[in-house]
Amino acid sequence: MKLYNVALALGLAGLGILQQANSAKALTWDWSYTSGTIAAGTFTTAGTTPQANTPYTITGIGGLRGGVAITGLSNSPTIFETPDNTFEWNGSTSSPILLNGNGIGYNSANSSYILSATALPDPLTYFPIDQERSISTSSLTDVSSSTLTPETALVPEPDEILGTLAFGAIGAGYLRHRQFKKAAV
Repeated sequence: MKLYNVALALGLAGLGILQQANSAKALTWDWSYTSGTIAAGTFTTAGTTPQANTPYTITGIGGLRGGVAITGLSNSPTIFETPDNTFEWNGSTSSPILLNGNGIGYNSANSSYILSATALPDPLTYFPIDQERSISTSSLTDVSSSTLTPETALVPEPDEILGTLAFGAIGAGYLRHRQFKKAAV
């Protein structure tokens, strides 16, 4: 009996560890904008649940700009600004990409770009992106629209599946033990 109690306690502790590991997982955001050319893809940030009016720092980016692959983030300083790659989401399904810092910088296969908001009078207020600057040509283009939506489809991670199976196996073993014990009496 004591062995099964120990196994049950270890199984529950394992699930607790898996839950803590899940809290460090990434959150994925779908984004797009139009500046004469369409760009769209995904941002990756820390966290597991999107929260409105919360700043998020981008840790990864992917997608296409005008059919050309986006190859990664850029935070290289330029004569114009140094992107901090931070944005805010307003909580709606049609939220624009909101900025209050120095914009979002990314590299594509043929150039680097910085997205920025020109109206930044208050460091605590976020504004929709309205400009795209090509670093290679220094050209500035107006952004006519942008959207940002968190991906909310919950897909079990492999460690969650393994934890569930392990906990189920411990429970099944305990029930089997109880049935064996009752049959022996």
